[in-house]
Amino acid sequence: MDSIRELIRISKIREYAQGEQIIREEEKDPWMYILYHGQVRIVKKNKVVAVLRRCGDLFGEMGALGGTGRTASVFADEDSACLTVDAAKFEEFTGKDKMAFGFLLYRLLAEVLSDRLKQTTERLTRAGDEILRLKGQIRELSPDPG
Repeated sequence: MDSIRELIRISKIREYAQGEQIIREEEKDPWMYILYHGQVRIVKKNKVVAVLRRCGDLFGEMGALGGTGRTASVFADEDSACLTVDAAKFEEFTGKDKMAFGFLLYRLLAEVLSDRLKQTTERLTRAGDEILRLKGQIRELSPDPG
């Protein structure tokens, strides 16, 4: 229970207007985002890679926890609100709070990464099927050398 209070203490609710940029690719900052309501679009090199619309969807965690530049930009597709968490504050936790909060965070991350891995696997499978289909069409169209 204390870990949830601490999460709330280090968090802020931020609202974003439709079209507003939430995260800028390559910038560094310590914020992770949990979508409360609305819809956000994740864009890498001007290509949409995901759209999040479920309450509880997490984004921005890789850059925030890794301390690296953001790997993608995020925009509000409609008026949206997020619970924002300053990942740099995690280091302030001690004892049981640190363990409980770490468990909560890693449980959430495991669920998110599992879902993303499943989606990526499905996309790769579809892409592989499409490649095989196109190779078959090329063989059919190619003149027989024999």
